[in-house]
Amino acid sequence: MVDGDKTPPKSRAEMEALAELPNVQVARLPRGKLSIHEEFPEAVEQAIVPFLRSETSQ
Repeated sequence: MVDGDKTPPKSRAEMEALAELPNVQVARLPRGKLSIHEEFPEAVEQAIVPFLRSETSQ
């Protein structure tokens, strides 16, 4: 899961609850809100590519 430091409080609470589940990895970017993939696509790519590579190499 990727979220930004400006995520609204209610959404952040929901995301933090999801982050407690097993096998959930979290990347928190130093900026961004809810549509972080639209606001900062390059930063999101950098956060998820290592995960995708590790999952596809198994």
